[in-house]
Amino acid sequence: GAQADEMSTLLRIFNANFPNLGQLSLDGKIVGDASCPGLTDIQLAVSKASDFNLAVKGSIGDMLTGKDTSLKVSGSCTGKDLLKMLLPEDLPEIQSLKGEVRIRDGDGVYVVEGLSLKGSNEQGTTIQAEGTMGLNRCMGQVPDLRELDLHFQLSSPTTTSSTAHSPACGIPPRASGC
Repeated sequence: GAQADEMSTLLRIFNANFPNLGQLSLDGKIVGDASCPGLTDIQLAVSKASDFNLAVKGSIGDMLTGKDTSLKVSGSCTGKDLLKMLLPEDLPEIQSLKGEVRIRDGDGVYVVEGLSLKGSNEQGTTIQAEGTMGLNRCMGQVPDLRELDLHFQLSSPTTTSSTAHSPACGIPPRASGC
């Protein structure tokens, strides 16, 4: 497999700036011609000990446009820095995230369906998201959400902030009763 710094370099080609993600293994079959190259029998795996694991299987009918894409993606992450990049800042600290999704070509968009994400931390907080969304198919750009249908659930054993100060009033919780 490729070395970790090679993986980061590869992701920069797609305007993605990620930390060291670990070992890369990619197997596939290039089909078609220069005007419409495709990739079939994709078996991609990225892993870094137990911190990060990603698996992608499927095919891309036209690698230039993304047309006829059909991928199944699954993964897990416990790496603190990567989780901070992946999750919104407003969420409580999540220490473990697992998920899976299917990505297919739609009418000018990628259809992300069967999305299932589950996250948790040691304090017993859990997050879950399930559903579908559409993303633009422009290579090298940050994806635009086209359609969104997600069910989101957050569960916490307490309403106390996990930080030293309550964000609502800026005073330590024990002193103010916040």
